[in-house]
Amino acid sequence: MLPLHAEELLGVWERGAGRSALDRSLVLLSAASPEIDPAGRAALTVGERDAALLGLREATFGPRAEAVAPCPDCGALVEFEFDVDELHSGGAAGSLVREDGELRVAADGFEVRVRLPTVADVSALSAGRPAAGSVRAELLRRCVIEVRRGGVDVDTEELSPGAEEAIEAAMASADPDADISFALTCAECGRVWSAPFDVSAFVWAEIEARARRLLAEVDALASAYGWSEGEIVALSPRRRQAYLELSSVAGEVEPP
Repeated sequence: MLPLHAEELLGVWERGAGRSALDRSLVLLSAASPEIDPAGRAALTVGERDAALLGLREATFGPRAEAVAPCPDCGALVEFEFDVDELHSGGAAGSLVREDGELRVAADGFEVRVRLPTVADVSALSAGRPAAGSVRAELLRRCVIEVRRGGVDVDTEELSPGAEEAIEAAMASADPDADISFALTCAECGRVWSAPFDVSAFVWAEIEARARRLLAEVDALASAYGWSEGEIVALSPRRRQAYLELSSVAGEVEPP
């Protein structure tokens, strides 16, 4: 995957700024997979989407990353580091996925055919804005293809809690990149917990931080030398920093 260069990164930030979290994830996905048309991107599973975003992040910012998560007990921010490539599992190529793109799950006397949730499913759920308690039920309704019990077709609503849990476990096993978490320990209160990791939000935060730093560099160098934005962002990061250090406003922009 190719990295986002300065001008491309500013373009991605501009298209996503001020939009919803879902819209920003679609902007990032477009940048990560420009070779795939919109219909193809909508058909990606959630794990495939997040794997693409992680690839974009690694190509643009490097393999090492830092993040923070608030402790659920005392609220202290816990900092942690990780290698981005360690989060990749190869996408939704789990052995549970049949060649026809379906999962077959048997539990509590139910036999279920189900597909993995896609980017289109997430978009539809967001547009419909179901109540928090009904998101799970709506996702199952969209993804379950067939439910049988005792050889007879039954409605999705008849699934037992145990069968629903088995379906969700099968989905998680088949699309592991869709559910990433970190085992963390709070140094302040000792709480140990599993912190979910929102790939799209994390990548967007880094894109936004880099874009705002680029804009500060443009402002400083344009003021010092009268150059245009295009001329400044065309410079390599090393050359931009060298000119900042030579200018009278060198202290106004933090080095990368």
